[in-house]
Amino acid sequence: MAANWIKITERAREGIQIINSLPFDTFTTVLNFVHRQMIPVATEDVLEPENALEELERLVGVPRADFLLMIKTFSYILRRTSTFVIKPTRLHAELREKLQFADDAKIDAIVRLWVRQTTPIMNSLACERYESNEIHDVAWKLNVEISSHCEQREKNALAMLQLKTGTGEDINLEMNHDELLQLYNQFECIQTELDTLKIQQCQ
Repeated sequence: MAANWIKITERAREGIQIINSLPFDTFTTVLNFVHRQMIPVATEDVLEPENALEELERLVGVPRADFLLMIKTFSYILRRTSTFVIKPTRLHAELREKLQFADDAKIDAIVRLWVRQTTPIMNSLACERYESNEIHDVAWKLNVEISSHCEQREKNALAMLQLKTGTGEDINLEMNHDELLQLYNQFECIQTELDTLKIQQCQ
């Protein structure tokens, strides 16, 4: 993992301090809740109850501003880890040394969640049938980070992309504006190269 895989601001440090102060059971409840918000839902049956965030706030028992900062920090860390491939031992070290998580049990919980999330992706990439797999369709929608539910000025738009493959196993991506723009620019470069190659072949 590159040294700049995540930017830790002073506000993020404050959020991590709040996370460090949580009892382990409360920590895992919040961790799993935030993770569920990052997964595109296919049916109404799996939606969180409307008051789930308020119940979580009561469980955590910290001031509203601290709660919002904690949720935003959780979301930011999980989104950043989901975009990088790294050995679990290295991720563990990064969470302790760079992000300054104080509890090994909490670090282990984040690493286990990351492993569960990335293992299917890595297995798919290693599977031979994906070598010739094609994307048949692309679905998308806009979402906002969970902290925006309680504080309007904290809204951060996210693009939820679903790549529908020929094998029927969809690939889900979540990107903010900068990440989506970077992906678009990469596609533009690829298209330019393809156009150039096509012109050369016709000459």
